[in-house]
Amino acid sequence: MATLSRMGAMMKFGAAVAISALFTISVPGTTALANPAGTPTVTGPIEKAFRETGGSAAWGLPLSDARPTDDGGQFQPFERGVFYTDPAVDHGIAHVVYGAILAKWGELGWERGYLGYPASNVYQLSTGGFAIPLIGYFGDTPGRWSKFEHGVIYWSEPSGAHAVSGPVYDIWSRTGYESGSYGYPIGDQYPSPGGVAQNFQRGTITAK
Repeated sequence: MATLSRMGAMMKFGAAVAISALFTISVPGTTALANPAGTPTVTGPIEKAFRETGGSAAWGLPLSDARPTDDGGQFQPFERGVFYTDPAVDHGIAHVVYGAILAKWGELGWERGYLGYPASNVYQLSTGGFAIPLIGYFGDTPGRWSKFEHGVIYWSEPSGAHAVSGPVYDIWSRTGYESGSYGYPIGDQYPSPGGVAQNFQRGTITAK
């Protein structure tokens, strides 16, 4: 049931830009956000994270009320991202996922996949430069990343979005992540004799 609800909520993204032109949201000091036309409310951990990461200026209007996941968490879609929270993950703090990283996470099964729930927001970064979260990057090979319970998803325009986890992640982290000798992941993990392997911009990591 939660999967069907999620699919319906995500389908609203296509119409979100047109809808947003009809409403203006303010963020008062109350425990719920709404407008006269009946925009869904935003409450609890999701409201807190929503405010702290830029509110409606960053994420637009909520597309539905918060909805339950199958294992006790919640998610709420907005025009430009989806917030997730679970009491057992990161002290119940809600985190936002969007763009290509959201699409990749969905492809891998959302929170029921091997990555689990988001454990951070999506952060901007760049190789050879520096980044200011939610503002932009300064340098070359700009990208984004997000941490999950059991791995990470990294994205850059030339490499696309790919998950890194397990022993491959351990090796990659020790070499400096995307700024190290291997660069960004360019494919997903695949079986190799005795273990798994994953292709990166400047080489392949094989692990048992």
